[in-house]
Amino acid sequence: MTQCDIKAIFFDVDGTLISHRKHAVPTSTIHAISRLRKQGILTFVATGRHPIELRKLLPDNLEFDAYLCLNGIYCFNKNEVISTKPIPKEDMKGLLQSLGQTPFPCTFITQDEMYMNYANDLVAQVQRDIVLMFLRQKMFQMYYKKISFK
Repeated sequence: MTQCDIKAIFFDVDGTLISHRKHAVPTSTIHAISRLRKQGILTFVATGRHPIELRKLLPDNLEFDAYLCLNGIYCFNKNEVISTKPIPKEDMKGLLQSLGQTPFPCTFITQDEMYMNYANDLVAQVQRDIVLMFLRQKMFQMYYKKISFK
């Protein structure tokens, strides 16, 4: 396979675009993706994450041709929604009835927001872990800026 044969490249977010070690997208990755796009190679994000999370996680100067989010349930580019596969209303009614009888933490996702019916100890721990991950990233960025300007 030659470089001319490559038409598109798909990137996962966690551990691929975002380093598990630094919890950020390396500058070298941003430059590499920019070079790919200049060569006419289409670049896509393929992730289980919601677009809201991508706006928080990915830097503004990192551009892709399209995004396949929520494991392909919601796909879009900068101009339009390409595809969406909502859960059928009858299935949602059944889920809501089950939640009424036997509550368990459940996240409901729309195009623009995410909701949770309630949080238990496990949900609280996961949320603390996520916040801690962002705190570590922010602290690293603050430290890096501090030592860079000395």
